[in-house]
Amino acid sequence: MDVIQFRVRHPDGRVDTLVTEAPRVLIGAGSHCEIRLPIGAARVEHVAIQSTPAGWRASARSLDPVPRLDGVEFTEAPVLGDCVIMIDQTRIDVAPSTGPGGTDRTVTQVKAKRSVRVYLYLALGLACWVGLYAARPRAKTSTQEPEDVPALWPVGAAETCPQTGPEPALAAAGARLDLAVAKEERSPFHPEDGLAAVTLYQSAEACFRVAGHNADAEQVVAEGKRLRRDMTDRFREHRLRLQRALAVEEWDVAEHESGVLLAFVQSATGDYATWLSNTRRRLQLRHGTSGSRSDKR
Repeated sequence: MDVIQFRVRHPDGRVDTLVTEAPRVLIGAGSHCEIRLPIGAARVEHVAIQSTPAGWRASARSLDPVPRLDGVEFTEAPVLGDCVIMIDQTRIDVAPSTGPGGTDRTVTQVKAKRSVRVYLYLALGLACWVGLYAARPRAKTSTQEPEDVPALWPVGAAETCPQTGPEPALAAAGARLDLAVAKEERSPFHPEDGLAAVTLYQSAEACFRVAGHNADAEQVVAEGKRLRRDMTDRFREHRLRLQRALAVEEWDVAEHESGVLLAFVQSATGDYATWLSNTRRRLQLRHGTSGSRSDKR
């Protein structure tokens, strides 16, 4: 059975000592308490010291005044070896001591719990290391851009006008031109709109020619070629930015650039599109963010 010792120092200088094997000790002003304090210094039942399978525990039965365990206010706390409980001006030294079996079971239990805690910390540390290791960017072989970079527009494809009459063709040309201009204005933030605008310029050109407005057609051709060069240059620039970010391990920049490039090739298939999607997914797992596909200059 566990043995516990109390040494009570009253405010007037008196000292009382209690050694007991009882599984519970009440401290308070009540006549039934094992440790009785003067009325006014404590409530009827102020603190209970209870023996549990995990060791001794102290529970506050009253918070007026709040009891303190080793200088810290508590409502319930384990008694881990020798400690001091203060109730107002009364000091109670608590000492779980050796039982008949010759072993301080409380101290043994504390050491066992501490050992378990240490092993838990080690296990958590190992789990975190494994997680970080798994989420790290792979070797250079996995960050190297594939050679088969897809074309931004179908090779050799020519846009045609869906109308055959001059007036309907002219109306279609105007509609396609307006839509191309609108998408080009959004292209700095949505590259996919810039790619679509190039195709719309080509379709508007075809309709202007059917309508017999060759001068307008030539102007649209010039606008389409200009935008095509601009989108091609931007695509190459973002590819270079991504390669540099991966090389110098600027993961936030790499995640952003991969999102922009995915907007350029969102309808493409093949090794490059797969590599780009996988790279972005790894970067998002590493940082725990959803990323951004906007091309903010």
